[in-house]
Amino acid sequence: MWLLTRIFKKAGGKWFVPLLVLFFIWMYAILTGLSPAVQRAAMMITLLLLGKTYSNSTDTWNLLSGSFMLLVAFDPHLIRDAGFQLSYVSVAGIIGFYPWLYRQYLSANTITNLIWQS
Repeated sequence: MWLLTRIFKKAGGKWFVPLLVLFFIWMYAILTGLSPAVQRAAMMITLLLLGKTYSNSTDTWNLLSGSFMLLVAFDPHLIRDAGFQLSYVSVAGIIGFYPWLYRQYLSANTITNLIWQS
């Protein structure tokens, strides 16, 4: 996004770069076969980009639940797919567990904190 924004500064206002990124994200998702985990990731990226383009704040739990509702509304049989369930449970676990884990090791060194955040 950062590089494309620098390249296409004036092309199509603020919507051109996110739409270009979404095009490539979904083309990649289709190319990989649209497995449930890839669908979740692509849908979450879609909602994140649209949220960041429209406003400055996005909530990770809302992205996760929004992508779940949209994908299940599109294909209700996904809810019985083990890959779909595991993908959402693992991401929910990461989102819920990360703040506690991050607080367990805080360093005075900024570089160490940046590495730990990633």
